[in-house]
Amino acid sequence: MLEYTHGKGREKMNKKTIFGVICAVVCAAGFTFVQPANAKFMSASEQENQTRQIEQNVFGGSPQTSSEDAMRTTPIVQRLQKRICDLNGIEITTDTFQNPDDFKTKVHPVRVVDDYSNACSVGAGYTYIGVDYLRNERVLGFSNQYSYIFCEHTIAHEIGHAIGGHAMLSQREHKNMEELAEKYSFKTLCALPEGGWGAYLVSIYNDT
Repeated sequence: MLEYTHGKGREKMNKKTIFGVICAVVCAAGFTFVQPANAKFMSASEQENQTRQIEQNVFGGSPQTSSEDAMRTTPIVQRLQKRICDLNGIEITTDTFQNPDDFKTKVHPVRVVDDYSNACSVGAGYTYIGVDYLRNERVLGFSNQYSYIFCEHTIAHEIGHAIGGHAMLSQREHKNMEELAEKYSFKTLCALPEGGWGAYLVSIYNDT
């Protein structure tokens, strides 16, 4: 199964590696965006079907948002997602994608789901954050500003995977996808008042 997840699913990326990536971005003449995959080989309906298969592999079926914690937290996470997307020109839609290239500019509302200790983008604009992941990262209660910022970084990272079409890449093409998603998260966080560096470093500190 392809790995395109945040946090623990990043195979615990070495912090020096992450900082090296970000420094490279800052020193570059312009920001490096995630280059979207060429999805012309896969129709919108085929992307949707592949997404359902990935969900089956990851969750054993359709991800569930039924626990009290997941239902309470999902609206908070969705508000943070909207904040990020509004400032970066990304459309949030509940409609199924109709165009093969919709994934490059659109995402679905992120959901907090039960019985999952990670965060992932599974293709066709769908992103899930596990309630156990938020609990393990001490974010679930959203008790302070750092909790919100950490969650923003998670969301931005997964949007990077979604906009990059990473779930549609073959294993051979899947090199450096985590680094690309990190670069994208830094760029999108730069649009927030707290800024890319501030939000990013708070997230990294919280993840140690």
